[in-house]
Amino acid sequence: MNKDLDVTQLVSKGLAQLSSGLRTLSKAVEKLPSQETLMRLLTGGEQGEVFTCGHCEYTTTRRTDYKKHLNTLKHMRQLARKIEPGSSVWAQIKQDYSELKQEDDKYVLMAYMWLQPHHRRVGIGKQGMGKWPLRELWEVVHKCIFDGGFYMKGNKLSIYSKTMPRDKFNFDVFTQFREHAHLVIMEANPLIDIRARLFAEHSYNDPWEKYQYSVRNLPMYLKDKTPIQKRKETCSLHEYLQMCG
Repeated sequence: MNKDLDVTQLVSKGLAQLSSGLRTLSKAVEKLPSQETLMRLLTGGEQGEVFTCGHCEYTTTRRTDYKKHLNTLKHMRQLARKIEPGSSVWAQIKQDYSELKQEDDKYVLMAYMWLQPHHRRVGIGKQGMGKWPLRELWEVVHKCIFDGGFYMKGNKLSIYSKTMPRDKFNFDVFTQFREHAHLVIMEANPLIDIRARLFAEHSYNDPWEKYQYSVRNLPMYLKDKTPIQKRKETCSLHEYLQMCG
Protein backbone atom coordinates (compact mmCIF):
# COMPACT_ATOMS: atom_id res chain seq x y z
CA MET A 1 0.00 0.00 0.00
CA ASN A 2 2.81 2.33 0.99
CA LYS A 3 4.64 1.38 -2.19
CA ASP A 4 1.64 2.38 -4.35
CA LEU A 5 1.46 5.69 -2.47
CA ASP A 6 5.09 6.45 -3.19
CA VAL A 7 4.59 5.83 -6.93
CA THR A 8 1.51 8.05 -6.97
CA GLN A 9 3.40 10.82 -5.24
CA LEU A 10 6.26 10.56 -7.75
CA VAL A 11 3.88 10.70 -10.70
CA SER A 12 2.03 13.65 -9.18
CA LYS A 13 5.30 15.47 -8.55
CA GLY A 14 6.48 14.75 -12.13
CA LEU A 15 3.23 16.05 -13.61
CA ALA A 16 3.54 19.22 -11.55
CA GLN A 17 7.09 19.77 -12.80
CA LEU A 18 6.02 19.07 -16.38
CA SER A 19 3.16 21.54 -16.08
CA SER A 20 5.52 24.19 -14.72
CA GLY A 21 7.96 23.52 -17.54
CA LEU A 22 5.23 23.83 -20.16
CA ARG A 23 4.11 27.15 -18.70
CA THR A 24 7.72 28.43 -18.84
CA LEU A 25 8.09 27.20 -22.43
CA SER A 26 4.80 28.83 -23.40
CA LYS A 27 5.96 32.17 -22.00
CA ALA A 28 9.28 31.87 -23.85
CA VAL A 29 7.53 31.11 -27.15
CA GLU A 30 5.32 34.15 -26.70
CA LYS A 31 8.45 36.32 -26.45
CA LEU A 32 9.98 34.94 -29.64
CA PRO A 33 10.06 37.40 -32.59
CA SER A 34 7.77 36.90 -35.56
CA GLN A 35 8.70 34.63 -38.47
CA GLU A 36 9.52 37.69 -40.60
CA THR A 37 11.88 39.00 -37.92
CA LEU A 38 13.58 35.63 -37.60
CA MET A 39 14.13 35.51 -41.35
CA ARG A 40 15.60 39.01 -41.28
CA LEU A 41 17.99 38.05 -38.48
CA LEU A 42 19.06 34.88 -40.27
CA THR A 43 19.62 36.51 -43.68
CA GLY A 44 20.97 39.84 -42.47
CA GLY A 45 18.12 41.84 -44.04
CA GLU A 46 14.41 42.13 -44.49
CA GLN A 47 12.66 39.06 -45.86
CA GLY A 48 12.83 39.29 -49.61
CA GLU A 49 15.18 42.30 -49.40
CA VAL A 50 17.92 42.42 -52.03
CA PHE A 51 21.14 44.44 -51.68
CA THR A 52 22.55 45.62 -55.01
CA CYS A 53 25.74 47.55 -55.70
CA GLY A 54 25.04 49.89 -58.59
CA HIS A 55 28.74 50.26 -59.32
CA CYS A 56 29.68 46.59 -59.63
CA GLU A 57 26.40 44.81 -60.51
CA TYR A 58 26.82 42.78 -57.30
CA THR A 59 23.60 41.40 -55.73
CA THR A 60 22.98 39.54 -52.48
CA THR A 61 20.19 38.94 -49.97
CA ARG A 62 22.59 39.08 -47.02
CA ARG A 63 23.44 42.43 -45.48
CA THR A 64 26.72 41.10 -44.06
CA ASP A 65 27.90 39.94 -47.50
CA TYR A 66 26.99 43.32 -48.98
CA LYS A 67 29.04 45.12 -46.34
CA LYS A 68 32.01 42.86 -47.11
CA HIS A 69 31.66 43.64 -50.81
CA LEU A 70 31.98 47.37 -50.13
CA ASN A 71 35.54 46.76 -48.90
CA THR A 72 36.68 44.61 -51.83
CA LEU A 73 39.32 45.72 -54.33
CA LYS A 74 36.84 45.32 -57.20
CA HIS A 75 34.43 47.77 -55.58
CA MET A 76 37.20 50.27 -54.83
CA ARG A 77 38.35 50.16 -58.46
CA GLN A 78 34.83 50.78 -59.71
CA LEU A 79 34.45 53.77 -57.40
CA ALA A 80 37.73 55.19 -58.73
CA ARG A 81 36.16 55.28 -62.21
CA LYS A 82 33.35 57.60 -61.13
CA ILE A 83 33.45 61.33 -61.80
CA GLU A 84 33.15 63.84 -58.99
CA PRO A 85 29.61 65.26 -58.78
CA GLY A 86 29.43 68.81 -60.02
CA SER A 87 32.76 68.75 -61.86
CA SER A 88 32.73 71.09 -64.86
CA VAL A 89 35.32 69.03 -66.78
CA TRP A 90 32.64 66.75 -68.21
CA ALA A 91 29.86 69.26 -68.83
CA GLN A 92 30.60 69.96 -72.50
CA ILE A 93 30.91 66.34 -73.63
CA LYS A 94 27.65 65.48 -71.83
CA GLN A 95 25.98 68.35 -73.63
CA ASP A 96 27.34 67.29 -77.02
CA TYR A 97 26.21 63.66 -76.71
CA SER A 98 22.74 63.09 -75.28
CA GLU A 99 23.51 59.44 -74.49
CA LEU A 100 26.06 60.62 -71.91
CA LYS A 101 23.59 62.63 -69.83
CA GLN A 102 23.57 60.09 -66.99
CA GLU A 103 27.06 58.67 -67.61
CA ASP A 104 29.38 58.84 -64.59
CA ASP A 105 32.29 56.67 -65.76
CA LYS A 106 35.24 58.98 -66.40
CA TYR A 107 36.89 56.59 -68.88
CA VAL A 108 33.79 56.36 -71.04
CA LEU A 109 33.56 60.15 -71.06
CA MET A 110 37.25 60.52 -71.91
CA ALA A 111 36.88 58.05 -74.77
CA TYR A 112 34.14 60.25 -76.25
CA MET A 113 36.29 63.34 -75.75
CA TRP A 114 39.28 61.73 -77.42
CA LEU A 115 37.29 60.62 -80.47
CA GLN A 116 35.01 63.65 -80.72
CA PRO A 117 37.11 65.96 -82.97
CA HIS A 118 37.22 63.37 -85.74
CA HIS A 119 33.66 62.16 -85.24
CA ARG A 120 31.86 65.48 -85.49
CA ARG A 121 34.06 66.63 -88.35
CA VAL A 122 32.99 63.88 -90.77
CA GLY A 123 29.28 64.52 -90.15
CA ILE A 124 28.01 61.12 -91.33
CA GLY A 125 28.21 59.15 -88.10
CA LYS A 126 31.39 57.23 -88.85
CA GLN A 127 34.55 57.64 -86.82
CA GLY A 128 37.53 59.34 -88.40
CA MET A 129 41.02 59.44 -86.94
CA GLY A 130 43.56 62.25 -86.78
CA LYS A 131 47.23 62.33 -87.55
CA TRP A 132 48.34 62.36 -83.89
CA PRO A 133 46.09 59.90 -81.99
CA LEU A 134 48.43 59.29 -79.08
CA ARG A 135 49.29 62.93 -78.56
CA GLU A 136 45.57 63.70 -78.40
CA LEU A 137 45.04 60.84 -75.94
CA TRP A 138 47.79 62.11 -73.62
CA GLU A 139 46.19 65.55 -73.80
CA VAL A 140 42.73 64.30 -72.77
CA VAL A 141 44.15 62.32 -69.83
CA HIS A 142 46.27 65.30 -68.82
CA LYS A 143 43.29 67.65 -68.81
CA CYS A 144 40.70 65.38 -67.20
CA ILE A 145 42.78 63.52 -64.63
CA PHE A 146 45.66 65.89 -63.85
CA ASP A 147 44.16 69.34 -64.59
CA GLY A 148 46.73 69.94 -67.32
CA GLY A 149 49.44 71.27 -65.01
CA PHE A 150 52.32 68.83 -65.50
CA TYR A 151 55.32 69.08 -67.79
CA MET A 152 58.79 67.58 -68.26
CA LYS A 153 62.17 68.65 -69.59
CA GLY A 154 64.96 66.58 -71.11
CA ASN A 155 65.55 64.77 -67.80
CA LYS A 156 63.59 61.52 -67.94
CA LEU A 157 63.31 61.15 -64.18
CA SER A 158 61.88 64.54 -63.22
CA ILE A 159 58.35 65.84 -63.64
CA TYR A 160 57.13 69.33 -62.76
CA SER A 161 53.82 71.05 -62.10
CA LYS A 162 52.71 74.58 -62.91
CA THR A 163 49.93 74.48 -60.33
CA MET A 164 51.05 72.21 -57.45
CA PRO A 165 53.91 72.55 -54.92
CA ARG A 166 56.63 69.94 -55.16
CA ASP A 167 55.63 68.14 -51.95
CA LYS A 168 52.12 67.44 -53.29
CA PHE A 169 53.14 64.99 -56.05
CA ASN A 170 55.91 62.63 -57.10
CA PHE A 171 57.11 60.79 -60.19
CA ASP A 172 54.32 58.21 -59.84
CA VAL A 173 52.23 60.68 -61.83
CA PHE A 174 54.23 59.73 -64.93
CA THR A 175 53.35 56.03 -64.72
CA GLN A 176 49.73 56.84 -63.84
CA PHE A 177 49.36 58.62 -67.18
CA ARG A 178 49.85 55.33 -68.99
CA GLU A 179 47.40 53.43 -66.76
CA HIS A 180 44.67 56.00 -67.35
CA ALA A 181 45.35 56.09 -71.10
CA HIS A 182 45.04 52.31 -71.33
CA LEU A 183 41.61 52.40 -69.67
CA VAL A 184 40.45 55.10 -72.10
CA ILE A 185 41.54 52.96 -75.06
CA MET A 186 39.56 50.00 -73.69
CA GLU A 187 36.40 52.14 -73.79
CA ALA A 188 37.20 53.78 -77.13
CA ASN A 189 37.74 50.62 -79.19
CA PRO A 190 34.16 49.29 -78.83
CA LEU A 191 32.85 52.78 -79.60
CA ILE A 192 34.90 52.88 -82.80
CA ASP A 193 33.53 49.48 -83.82
CA ILE A 194 29.95 50.66 -83.28
CA ARG A 195 30.43 53.80 -85.33
CA ALA A 196 32.55 52.11 -88.04
CA ARG A 197 35.79 53.59 -89.28
CA LEU A 198 35.92 56.27 -91.90
CA PHE A 199 38.80 55.89 -94.35
CA ALA A 200 40.08 58.67 -96.56
CA GLU A 201 39.79 57.97 -100.28
CA HIS A 202 43.36 59.04 -100.94
CA SER A 203 45.83 58.93 -98.07
CA TYR A 204 49.48 57.99 -98.26
CA ASN A 205 49.74 57.77 -94.49
CA ASP A 206 46.62 55.98 -93.24
CA PRO A 207 45.75 57.40 -89.78
CA TRP A 208 44.01 54.19 -88.76
CA GLU A 209 47.18 52.23 -89.36
CA LYS A 210 49.02 54.69 -87.15
CA TYR A 211 46.28 54.34 -84.53
CA GLN A 212 46.59 50.57 -84.59
CA TYR A 213 50.33 50.60 -83.97
CA SER A 214 50.17 53.47 -81.47
CA VAL A 215 47.68 51.97 -79.01
CA ARG A 216 49.18 48.49 -79.15
CA ASN A 217 52.14 49.65 -77.10
CA LEU A 218 51.97 52.99 -75.29
CA PRO A 219 55.56 54.31 -75.32
CA MET A 220 56.68 56.22 -72.27
CA TYR A 221 59.97 57.37 -73.82
CA LEU A 222 61.50 57.53 -77.26
CA LYS A 223 63.43 54.34 -76.54
CA ASP A 224 60.17 52.47 -75.90
CA LYS A 225 58.91 52.97 -79.43
CA THR A 226 58.84 50.07 -81.84
CA PRO A 227 60.49 50.62 -85.24
CA ILE A 228 57.12 51.17 -86.91
CA GLN A 229 56.07 53.63 -84.19
CA LYS A 230 59.21 55.62 -84.91
CA ARG A 231 58.42 55.63 -88.64
CA LYS A 232 54.84 56.70 -87.92
CA GLU A 233 56.05 59.44 -85.55
CA THR A 234 54.05 58.11 -82.62
CA CYS A 235 54.20 60.53 -79.67
CA SER A 236 55.63 59.11 -76.44
CA LEU A 237 54.45 60.43 -73.07
CA HIS A 238 57.83 62.06 -72.39
CA GLU A 239 57.71 63.87 -75.72
CA TYR A 240 54.17 65.07 -75.04
CA LEU A 241 55.01 66.42 -71.57
CA GLN A 242 58.02 68.23 -72.99
CA MET A 243 55.60 70.08 -75.27
CA CYS A 244 53.68 71.22 -72.17
CA GLY A 245 56.65 73.01 -70.58
